[in-house]
Amino acid sequence: MGYGRYIVAVALAVVAAAGPVAAQQLLPPPVSVPGGREVSVDLIANLIYNSNVAASNEASAASRGLTQADEIFNPAVNFTLARNIGSQLAFLQGGAGYNFYDHNSVLDRANLDLSGGLNGQLGPCDDTLTGSYVLQQSDLDYTQTNTVKNLVQLPTVGLTATCGRPIGFAPTASVSGSWRINSSGTLKPSDSGTFNATAGLAYRQPALGVLTVFGEYGETNFQNSQIYFNGNMLTSGYNIYGGGVSYNRNIGARLDLTASLSYISLVENIPGTQGFSGVTYSFDGTYKVGPRLTAHARFARATLPSNQTNGTFSVSEVYEADASYLASSRLTLDLLGSITHQTFDGVPLNDAVALTEQTIDKINASATFKASQHLSLTLNGGWQQRDANEPGLSYSAVIVSLAVSAPF
Repeated sequence: MGYGRYIVAVALAVVAAAGPVAAQQLLPPPVSVPGGREVSVDLIANLIYNSNVAASNEASAASRGLTQADEIFNPAVNFTLARNIGSQLAFLQGGAGYNFYDHNSVLDRANLDLSGGLNGQLGPCDDTLTGSYVLQQSDLDYTQTNTVKNLVQLPTVGLTATCGRPIGFAPTASVSGSWRINSSGTLKPSDSGTFNATAGLAYRQPALGVLTVFGEYGETNFQNSQIYFNGNMLTSGYNIYGGGVSYNRNIGARLDLTASLSYISLVENIPGTQGFSGVTYSFDGTYKVGPRLTAHARFARATLPSNQTNGTFSVSEVYEADASYLASSRLTLDLLGSITHQTFDGVPLNDAVALTEQTIDKINASATFKASQHLSLTLNGGWQQRDANEPGLSYSAVIVSLAVSAPF
């Protein structure tokens, strides 16, 4: 497809107000449905320019058969469905689309992002059952330099429950499972399955918020990576043991705070290998400065199953701040900046490129103009840079996009 055809496609979408777009920035699951039912659909057309889709320097991109700069046409549809069923609320939301690359057609790929569940009250307990499924081309920021084409599947399931009265002590528990499935044979050793469970005791007081003390256990296994050790074939992976405290507080309609602090011990399945012991944390705060301006900040430190083949886990630190300004009834301005630092460690899953550390910085600004009830335009511009221990994986990129959205 030529660049001119992309322009025509977007122009037609503007005229018809019906050009689909991918699952991006999905709204959180609804907590209530006035009238008992909600149905919303967004059709979007997105035209993107990325100065470095290869997420690497020029030499590395050429070795992978990629050109750095490209234009991408991304049609898709986003939707939210919700319905009250007795005292329960069932919901399904997500999006589906396709990415068409002008120069790097090897990256052409469908993408699917679905999540759904059931929340409500069962006896004395508030419970939420959730599931999600993601199907997409691997982000090349997190893929070995010798691998380009890889379709990754990310299914998850989870159940949380909090029992007790609205004020006072309340037991809480959650269990979840998640999987990563790669289509590329090179990345098959990093296929993983993860199980997590937490149990705790919360104290709820409207004037003070919710304070919870919890313990956690988790295990991750890489089923396609086995190591022969002392006469036995062992599967790569690790277990996590930990505990900590979390706090949530809403102060009127202006301030919403959520924070947690814990200490964990990560123990590898392979004897004699170094794991991780240390503090993990998270903070998420939203403040409505005024009727037009909302500010948000998030930072976190966590251990995650590695999506690289040179180790079993990563330690990720994220620092992010964003703001949204309602300039008028039709125009909204958004600004975001983030820093993500990752170190990859654990048992090597194969002898691929040894990416052990990276930092990704991002700045992004957007303007959304609501032309009518059934048509809005979003102009987005951003810059990102990665500094990695492997020189070929360090790069910078400029990304500009124009999206046309038709909500129904």
